[in-house]
Amino acid sequence: TASTTSEESMVDEPVTVIVSLNGWLRTRQGHGVDRASIQYKAGDGEMAVIETRTVNPLILMDSSGRTYTLRIADLPSGRGDGVPFTSLVDLAKGAKLVHALSAPPDSRWLASTTLGYGFIAKCADMVSRQRAGKAFMAVEDGQIPLPPVPTTGDWVAVAASNGKALVFPIEEVKEGTGGKGVQLIKLDAGEKMTALTVFDGQTLMVEGAGKGKRSGRLKLSGENLARYRTHRAKKGSLLEKGMVASRLWKD
Repeated sequence: TASTTSEESMVDEPVTVIVSLNGWLRTRQGHGVDRASIQYKAGDGEMAVIETRTVNPLILMDSSGRTYTLRIADLPSGRGDGVPFTSLVDLAKGAKLVHALSAPPDSRWLASTTLGYGFIAKCADMVSRQRAGKAFMAVEDGQIPLPPVPTTGDWVAVAASNGKALVFPIEEVKEGTGGKGVQLIKLDAGEKMTALTVFDGQTLMVEGAGKGKRSGRLKLSGENLARYRTHRAKKGSLLEKGMVASRLWKD
């Protein structure tokens, strides 16, 4: 008979993974953790609080586009500070931790960079058995990866530092296992993609800074959303109130 792998014999339970800005990792049992109750070291704070399951891989992404994989069962649990991720992986020289996610290996994600390019890959494509991780995304100098987003919808929304936004069908984005991907939004020199999400095409929430650098939110639906709907690699249309989006999400 085939031998049972450690993954197969692992207990499958809900778990919350806490990742700090400085790369300290720990877990709490179950879901629904009160985020306000999570304490961090002085000068540190929240990067990600991820509700997942103990059998799923934890993926860490660095600023160069490399991904590193950890077993959630290997992380400390409880109320302590946790363990620094640099004690568990060999971080690429000059790189820093920028994102974390945990999901089933066959889940699909839209990976992108501030250059405005991206592709759809499975979580399994980010998994590496090596302490030094794997080169997952091609990231050019001066650019960084944006947070990968789950492909839970038929439409992609992207926004840029020039105040423009664009909505297009997700089928226009190619699937791949890594690299650079296809152009999502057309940018001029010095401009960067600042946010993206995948949604159902109905209602899009936008958060960012408007005129006078004051932060605010927009809720786009119906005709207000339709004016941004086009195809990938276009320049998009300006958001109202002079807003530059820092976050997009579905309502």
